[in-house]
Amino acid sequence: MGGASLRPEDYDPRLNDFVLSLARSGRPRVCFVGTASGDAPTYVSSFYRSFSAHHDCELADLALFERTVADLRGFVLSQDVIWVGGGNTASLLAVWRAHGLDLGCARRGSRARSCAA
Repeated sequence: MGGASLRPEDYDPRLNDFVLSLARSGRPRVCFVGTASGDAPTYVSSFYRSFSAHHDCELADLALFERTVADLRGFVLSQDVIWVGGGNTASLLAVWRAHGLDLGCARRGSRARSCAA
């Protein structure tokens, strides 16, 4: 999901509240993916600040420019919600393809070839 501002001054939790209500766990795992902004540290910080102040969930982020997660498929599938930050969508798609993080990988139960490139 994406499309809601994370800036503290105009953060409105209603869209995220709705999405979190659809998660199958009482305390959903929410992962921020900031690829479109080049994994900008300020954007990642805004995610943590906004979500921790307004929602009871387990937070994580997935950086691909300085990747630390070895098993992308396992990591993505372990999340209840993937929050995709805005920015340059064309660059996001190129980076996701380079890492094997495509739409097939993100689908639960998918038979995607790999997500661990």
